Amino acid sequence: MKWEKAAPTPRRYYLYTSQDTVWPVGRNMRPEWDDLIAFAFAFDDKDQDIDYFRNLRFWAPRFGDR
Repeated sequence: MKWEKAAPTPRRYYLYTSQDTVWPVGRNMRPEWDDLIAFAFAFDDKDQDIDYFRNLRFWAPRFGDR
């Protein structure tokens, strides 16, 4: 497998991340992973839907607006 060049501009992705150096993420496994893949690799030139994550049950008490 050949390495591909990274996106030209660094991008920050908040929430739903891991402290592990390498972790598997596959398409169509979880909606959050599809969003992370689209954002991190700029396949769809998509921004992170931060409001979705802020309002998930785990994060809502601290970051949610509901």
